Amino acid sequence: MQIPIVVAHEIAKEIDPLRKNKCNHIFGPDGKCQVSVKYVDCKLFAYDTEIVSAQTRPSVELAYPKALNQSWAMTCQGLTS
Repeated sequence: MQIPIVVAHEIAKEIDPLRKNKCNHIFGPDGKCQVSVKYVDCKLFAYDTEIVSAQTRPSVELAYPKALNQSWAMTCQGLTS
């Protein structure tokens, strides 16, 4: 598999237990990850973009998932550093 797909799968694997066990009252079953990379001379140069999306339950106010974004971003950075 290409590296963006592998990294997106790893991010999803790390976030899935958090979503299911710790934040199941906030997030629904749907989510996705996307990773874009830059190549220089056909070699991986940098991670350009990492997007993580998760469905929120209708009763949740938007401010709460936004607060969780910071800790999830740190988890994702650890996977791609």
